[in-house]
Amino acid sequence: RQPSDRIAVIAIDDQSIANLGRWPWSRDIHAQLIDQLAAAKARTIVHTAFFFEPQVDRGLSYIRKMKAVLASTADPAGATSAANEQLAGVIAEAEVALDTDGQLADSLRKADNVILPSFYTLGEPQGKPDAPLPAFALNSALNDPAGYSVAALRGQQPIESLGLAAAGVGHLNLLQDVDGAIRQEPLLVNYYGQAVPSVALLAAAKSLNLGSADIQL
Repeated sequence: RQPSDRIAVIAIDDQSIANLGRWPWSRDIHAQLIDQLAAAKARTIVHTAFFFEPQVDRGLSYIRKMKAVLASTADPAGATSAANEQLAGVIAEAEVALDTDGQLADSLRKADNVILPSFYTLGEPQGKPDAPLPAFALNSALNDPAGYSVAALRGQQPIESLGLAAAGVGHLNLLQDVDGAIRQEPLLVNYYGQAVPSVALLAAAKSLNLGSADIQL
């Protein structure tokens, strides 16, 4: 079938890597991409890169130590020198520039239409989960006590600051055929009674002004 002209795929391909540098890219680049898509009035943005771990610049901790030292040596009377004010401004600017997770979370929050992926290890669970789904993942999930969806043992989620800023979090589990091709995906993954929609299903729902509560099993 002819693909819909309402869908645009922005690929992380060889040309992109040649232009922007090797993968993985800094999170501020992802933030810039989302800002551009939001400015272009994209209805729904589905970001398929995983953000399971924080991206911490080694210089950020030192900047924050400098900030604390500067604050502790301030004049109790509230008077500050012009040099100290200038230094405080530079430190604040550096803190924002080095906190790339914060920049990405800010872009997600402003766009308010970005779906982020999670990933699950599929299989029949035994006992209780190692950890419950975080609140931001539960916002997109459905109750599935009957086990209609594909069962999962454990999952990996975006870091909390990004998950809370996203418009939804869906799974990005694909089912590979014996020839290596991917022709299908589970629309729902069951994590101990909670059915987590795929990013594709969430994207379809959001594009139709529907929420996860409108999805019926």
